[in-house]
Amino acid sequence: MSRRSTCVAICAVPRAPAPTGRPRTINALAIDAPGHVPWWPRPAVMLFNVLVHMLTETSRHAGHADILREQLDRSTGATAHFATQQHDTAFWDARRAKIEQAATAAAAKLDHDQL
Repeated sequence: MSRRSTCVAICAVPRAPAPTGRPRTINALAIDAPGHVPWWPRPAVMLFNVLVHMLTETSRHAGHADILREQLDRSTGATAHFATQQHDTAFWDARRAKIEQAATAAAAKLDHDQL
């Protein structure tokens, strides 16, 4: 997979629809319904454990994304000045170029570190 196709795939993730089976599973089962996750340290779980795990992971990754955004635009908090500003196409083109430059530099560092 090329770096460009990776970037495209990553950018598409937030727009990807959630699998339709999840809500049906959650609605159909009791919160203490048993399950099995073979790669977890304790594979015998309840639906509750899986839901807490998913909420924790989502929160963690959202936090990572927020840290990256703060590093790029230097604004913090839910009401950050940047989030309320209206910007033209030129601004967003420059912003995307800056983010792609940061991603390319990070990928190059990762490639270098793996040598």
